[in-house]
Amino acid sequence: MSVKIRLRRVGRKHQPSYRIVVADSSNPRGGEYLDTVGFYNPRTQPAELRLDMAKIDQWLARGADMSDTAASLIRKGRKGGDPSVLLREVGAPSLKASELSAAPRKRASRSKAGAAEGEGA
Repeated sequence: MSVKIRLRRVGRKHQPSYRIVVADSSNPRGGEYLDTVGFYNPRTQPAELRLDMAKIDQWLARGADMSDTAASLIRKGRKGGDPSVLLREVGAPSLKASELSAAPRKRASRSKAGAAEGEGA
């Protein structure tokens, strides 16, 4: 049995994101896997990449092979990312840029609306 580091598709229809997993090469793409070593979200700008390099190095030392796409993402991760891929720490929360910029606006509009209601009463 050959072990491969490859991508496992997760997410809803037309909204793919991928877990980077270690799996037996005979298992299907979305099937059983041995370990999760990272996460890749190509839908954000720039694409989000989280890798656990210690786990990846352990599996490579044990003789795991990599798919072409996983090898490309791991290469980008070792370089620290590039303009198209943002590298994050493994434990870092993943927040969309739209959520970060929209949250303060919602709070500000609520407080203005509340202040206007208070003045009119």
